[in-house]
Amino acid sequence: MEFADILQRLCVQKIGGLCYEHELLLYYILGYLGFNVELIRCQVREPNSPYNPDYPSTHAFLCVKIRDETFLVDPGFGARSYRFPIKVNFQNLAETHELFAQEHYRIQENETHYQFQHYIDVNWVTYYDFEKPLKFASVEDIHKDYLNLFTCKQFIGIRDGRFVICRNTEFGRIQYLWFKLEQQFTAFKKILKFNEAVKIEFKSYDDLKEDVKNELGYELPNQELLR
Repeated sequence: MEFADILQRLCVQKIGGLCYEHELLLYYILGYLGFNVELIRCQVREPNSPYNPDYPSTHAFLCVKIRDETFLVDPGFGARSYRFPIKVNFQNLAETHELFAQEHYRIQENETHYQFQHYIDVNWVTYYDFEKPLKFASVEDIHKDYLNLFTCKQFIGIRDGRFVICRNTEFGRIQYLWFKLEQQFTAFKKILKFNEAVKIEFKSYDDLKEDVKNELGYELPNQELLR
């Protein structure tokens, strides 16, 4: 998880990486540029599930302070990443953040934790939870979480349940989702262009793989190599 290794993987070889690698790359860069930047661990919430304080940390994002202002940055959350930094006042979380068409966010709080939420289909959906008061993590903490994401025997939805690829565009986003646990192959591509959305379903993994290569230039592994 050293800067040179992540830079080589993501920027030189261009073979992609997990969320932690994207977060750490920007963390190192902002630090080298002189910004006051911290890492915050969080728990990705499964759809329609309650908050579980014992659930392991499965993601991280950045907290950047510029004088007396605080900004949250999250480049590694795939289809759920916010494309611009969000300016947050944790003493007053009434404000919502509409960064782009179909990209509307807010932070809620209760006694024990904060909830990062996205406005989808007239509902606010919690994407992840993080500790209250804010608790900053070290690179070593993130490295441990990174390893745990590979080795943890507990079911983790973002690892075991689905496969996500995303690219921001100047008009919106291109998203790919494959729901690996479905008995019938279920995968689709969603093209978001301002307030419009086009959904294209795939009949097989090979169709998904070919479209990803043509659209994004990524070569997905053969299906038998994926668990």
